[in-house]
Amino acid sequence: MAVHVPLSSEKDKIALLALKDKLTNGNPDALPSWNESLHFCKWESVTCSRRHKRVSALQLQNQYWGGTLAPSLGNLTFLRLINLTNINLRGEIPREVGHLKRMQGSDSYGDDKLFKPSSN
Repeated sequence: MAVHVPLSSEKDKIALLALKDKLTNGNPDALPSWNESLHFCKWESVTCSRRHKRVSALQLQNQYWGGTLAPSLGNLTFLRLINLTNINLRGEIPREVGHLKRMQGSDSYGDDKLFKPSSN
């Protein structure tokens, strides 16, 4: 019997895997739970909404991967919170992140820079 996976959930999984690749510079040892054997809502550092089973929070603080944020982060349309404190990121925040309308408040990006999508 096949299990029906909504396209929106598949979109979140693809976005997270692309984020992992960019964020960790492709390090296969980073975020080991982020793989096909578990539903992404059970992945380390990922919180999903109960009702829609979509990514609502990412707690990725205190990691030293030295990667960048992937534009795919903008596809996590239910994302409300992302914590990137002390994560040693390079580059800029992709403009696609500005489309995250559910994002609340602000958390740190890199060296105590505010991470908050533009309200435009």
